[in-house]
Amino acid sequence: SWLLKTVVGSGYPCLLVGESGTSKSVTIGNFLAGLDPASNITLNMNFSSRTSSWDVQRAIEDSVEKRTKDTYGPPMGKRLLLFVDDLNMPRVDTYGTQQPIALLKMFVERKGFYDRGKELGWKNIKDVQMVSAMGPPGGARNLVDPRFISLFAAFEIQPPTNENLRTIYQAILGKHLARLNNSDITQMVGESITDITLELYNAVLEQLPPTPSRFHYVFNLRDLSRVYEGLLRSSPDVIQGPADFVRLWRNEVLRVFHDRLISAEDKQVVHAKIAELVQRRYAIVSEKALADPVLFGDFRNALADPDTAAGGVVLRLYEDLGKYSDIQPIFQAALASYNEKRKPMQLVFFDDALEHLTRIQRTLRLPLGHCLLVGVGGSGKQSLARLAAYTAGCGVFEITLTRGYDEVAFRDDLKKLYAMLGAEDKKMVFLFTDSHVADEGFLELINNMLTSGMVPALYDDSEKEGLISNIRQELTAKGLPDSKDACWSAYVEKCRGNLHVVLAMSPVGEALRTRCRNFPGLVNNTVIDWFEPWPEQALSSVASAFLESEELPNTLRPALVEHMVLVHQSVRQFSAQFAEELRRHNYVTPKNYLDF
Repeated sequence: SWLLKTVVGSGYPCLLVGESGTSKSVTIGNFLAGLDPASNITLNMNFSSRTSSWDVQRAIEDSVEKRTKDTYGPPMGKRLLLFVDDLNMPRVDTYGTQQPIALLKMFVERKGFYDRGKELGWKNIKDVQMVSAMGPPGGARNLVDPRFISLFAAFEIQPPTNENLRTIYQAILGKHLARLNNSDITQMVGESITDITLELYNAVLEQLPPTPSRFHYVFNLRDLSRVYEGLLRSSPDVIQGPADFVRLWRNEVLRVFHDRLISAEDKQVVHAKIAELVQRRYAIVSEKALADPVLFGDFRNALADPDTAAGGVVLRLYEDLGKYSDIQPIFQAALASYNEKRKPMQLVFFDDALEHLTRIQRTLRLPLGHCLLVGVGGSGKQSLARLAAYTAGCGVFEITLTRGYDEVAFRDDLKKLYAMLGAEDKKMVFLFTDSHVADEGFLELINNMLTSGMVPALYDDSEKEGLISNIRQELTAKGLPDSKDACWSAYVEKCRGNLHVVLAMSPVGEALRTRCRNFPGLVNNTVIDWFEPWPEQALSSVASAFLESEELPNTLRPALVEHMVLVHQSVRQFSAQFAEELRRHNYVTPKNYLDF
């Protein structure tokens, strides 16, 4: 922060370089948020492999106004700070150039760029300063022109040591434990819970590195923060002893580190390490803490009517909800209520479905909670996301593809979404599937929504004026600055707070891996939930539910269900053998089973 203050204060561009999760973006964000809004405006941009020079120029032009014939800048007396994150993400073209970097090099060196209209006139841009962050080259990150880097004061950010991490997270947890006001919890787990969290984190880093088939095994400080975000949701009403708190800790580390894993062997690594840590540190409470299943959520009162609740507010406590049989009636009631108000869905609540529902609902109840659901077609990602959104008190927004649907149409749909988020102040889930990717450029906008909460240059000036009129009244009532830029920043924050993005993608082929590499926000800013093939119990439950309406002799039903399960499982088994022997893939999905 001191370096930023010194360099930016002297009017020099600044660049922070470090591994993912070393708090580059957070440090710069906090610094920019602490500047005087009366004399500073900030513009955040997140680069991806699809970012073009036109995207950059359009974003800058959208944030400045005309001063004289060929001179532009922020309002007089103000400075625009342009924060570019993931600076080295744009792809290298045929001639070895990263076009956004080439434009920014000219912009920083010559304080302007050419108008892209017919006349190609030069535009002088005054009072704009750059602050940037990027990771070291590797993966989808590219080497950046050294002549461009030479224009910055560049600093490397080292990952914090274990001692630093312990100090940070222990300070956060210590204040929360003081609010819980339970001496048993404080004495037994107060100091040691951070130690075992860091030990588990380091074990996961060492034993589960990313590989081509496990491209999303990227663990960093964001994941540690998500664990503590979950721990801070505990309340003295439901966490009444050390066993409850250790069980909550186990739930949080499973949700963060375990749910993205794709094989039974990898999952066993995490389960075994958690069991070892709990038995070594908390042997007295290990039996309760390690009991399965572990299902935490705040949806017990999801359907309660606020009008009949005390104080007009439904109390939703984050608590251990027991076994699958305990939460099944809750979701069945939620589904019945959903079907009365929305397009009906037919769901079978087998154990795996209940597990995934609980995971998605947990994420949607977190501030800025976004999900990446990965599973083959028909595994229930969209249906479960809709029901989870309903129990979380959110609406669902989807785009509808039509012939000729392009980025302009996509931006128009996003304007409708942001009108609900900001003007109507509704909590919304934006459900986006891989079938919606009519153009890979759509993911560039999704990446920006995940990282900054807003799509650059989505609105022109006249549209902005109409949107911020209500916000201006709110800011004036609170005694806050109500300038145009302050109002727009408040509007963006309001939209960001109401937005939850749920991405439902298939792992088949190379598309998902390529997208996650090109658009880092898809992994860094989401909680990943990997859908495994349906287990035998799920197949039996679904078959029984579908045959229920058929007129069949009761003596034949069990045999028919068993036969259906056997056929599906055997095809799955022979498909694996087929792939191993002939290197050709035959995908057996739940969709095939439902059709069967």
